[in-house]
Amino acid sequence: MPFNYQIFDNPSEHAIESNVEILKVEKWGESVKEYCVVHYGDDYEKFIMKVTRVNGKREGEALILDGDTLYMKLKYVNDALNGVMEIYSGKGVLVVRGPLLNGKESGLFEEYVNSFVVWRGYYKDGERYSVVRRSEEKRGYYEEWDVKSDELLSVAEYDKELVNKNGHCMEYEDGEMKRECWYENGVRKEVISNSMKDGMGENDNEERRKRRRIDAEPEKLCLDEISSEFNKDSLVLYDIELECNYGVWKTNEKCYMIKQSLYENQVVEGDWTNCCMRVYDDDELKEEVMKEDCVGNRWEGGVRNGKPFGYGVMYDEEGRKEYEGFMMDGIRVCYGKEFYDDIEKVKYEGCYYEGKRFGKGVLYDRNGGIEYDGLWKEDKQYSSTSALRLTKKSGTGKSLAKLVKGMGELYSTSMQLGSEEWLTKYMEYQHHKKNTAISNYAQSLSIPSGVLYCVESFILSQWPQSLKKIVIRDHCFGRLHFFVLDGLSELQSLVVEEKSCMDESDYYDDDYYEDRNTVGICRIVNCPKLKSISIGKESFRYYQCLELKNLASLKSMIISQSCFERTQVFSLIGLGKWLN
Repeated sequence: MPFNYQIFDNPSEHAIESNVEILKVEKWGESVKEYCVVHYGDDYEKFIMKVTRVNGKREGEALILDGDTLYMKLKYVNDALNGVMEIYSGKGVLVVRGPLLNGKESGLFEEYVNSFVVWRGYYKDGERYSVVRRSEEKRGYYEEWDVKSDELLSVAEYDKELVNKNGHCMEYEDGEMKRECWYENGVRKEVISNSMKDGMGENDNEERRKRRRIDAEPEKLCLDEISSEFNKDSLVLYDIELECNYGVWKTNEKCYMIKQSLYENQVVEGDWTNCCMRVYDDDELKEEVMKEDCVGNRWEGGVRNGKPFGYGVMYDEEGRKEYEGFMMDGIRVCYGKEFYDDIEKVKYEGCYYEGKRFGKGVLYDRNGGIEYDGLWKEDKQYSSTSALRLTKKSGTGKSLAKLVKGMGELYSTSMQLGSEEWLTKYMEYQHHKKNTAISNYAQSLSIPSGVLYCVESFILSQWPQSLKKIVIRDHCFGRLHFFVLDGLSELQSLVVEEKSCMDESDYYDDDYYEDRNTVGICRIVNCPKLKSISIGKESFRYYQCLELKNLASLKSMIISQSCFERTQVFSLIGLGKWLN
């Protein structure tokens, strides 16, 4: 039997399941409230469970440990698993988070790799029901898709935690929008209109203004203006396999921590001139904190939920400066200074991404001399010439796809979340994973044949400012739904060889992709220097939309046979003079 949270249902001092032996239970405290440590035998002897019992029933938080490493957090209410469950990797890093209802997954779940959300969606009665992604078409909205039929269920505004619909919502049935509604905290309050077919209703803006709980529209952040020119002091990467942008962008007065994917879009702005930090979600200002907001004992600066938040100074037990700069929930972000613990001289000054040195930074010796002045990535010195490594042997190709079927299939209903099998395959994936990220310094991108079958989106936008050439070899991106090149100011050439960016069901064990209604979107827009596009046969075969826009230098476009066979929308706007 897999080792997972279900073996802790109805525990006692006796064996829970026939093949899971409890060796002993340590108990201390009063008879009414006991603190227990459960020890297991056989294949699970390395695991222990720490839990509290009230009147013989488990209550509150329970921890499952693999040796000294946290493996799982659970919550009990009257001896039943009710509340948030968290699963951790072998290094104690969070990989899954979501609620349980009477021991079954129910509600919004999030799955993580390297702190990034790689899947977000809902469970009902222990089974995966839908996936929730940011809408690429409607800023601030989220799309919910049925995981079995792959049909769109709704496009809606949600609350901050994405637990409940909250605001304007468009509901779909059988691929058509049936009604336009207004939700409050997950409850449908009003049907605005029925059988809408053209997206937002005519009176939507008026309705939203009437119903907003705030008088003014939130402050917006325009990243296009920030990133319009190449910046040698910044480092932003696009990870092709994780499908996300992340890094730090530095200007003369401000520093931005970037975190963008299909599931989240967060930018943290550190303004050291005014000692102010702002947090933006989907380009809307969500939080602002000034240094003078709060004063703590060892941290002088902003505080949120008892943790350093904003600009401030951290002191050690002896009252010496340890760190000065920006922090978010106790983690160093954007920009700051580290100090030597005994002489209070600057050790490092520069940028941070989620607690680690990232982007431009200067390392000083104890005498104030410069040891290193340049780029950093995850606390290590980084060379802008670092090459992308993508090979079949790296584990991103067909062989690993068959083994774990990529991240999407790793987190499937066929494999119990948190089970020993699940965790083993997760660690295998991490072991095989190589560097699949390109930076804003990269001038060319070449993806070798037969890799990245499980990637669902390839979106290069804004940050790869130096990219001049993209070559995608044959048989890549077997599950790709979104192919977007937007605002690549230096891009000159795009080559996609045959049978890429298409669904190939023969690499999988089920027939799901054989009959699926593909909704692939290909957008190549706002690339002023792009001169040539070449697409090999059977690439983008099942895509429904092709958009080419604002490609003023385009002189050559070759689309081979059996491409875009199901395309229903074909848009050509603002192309080169060769079309005239």
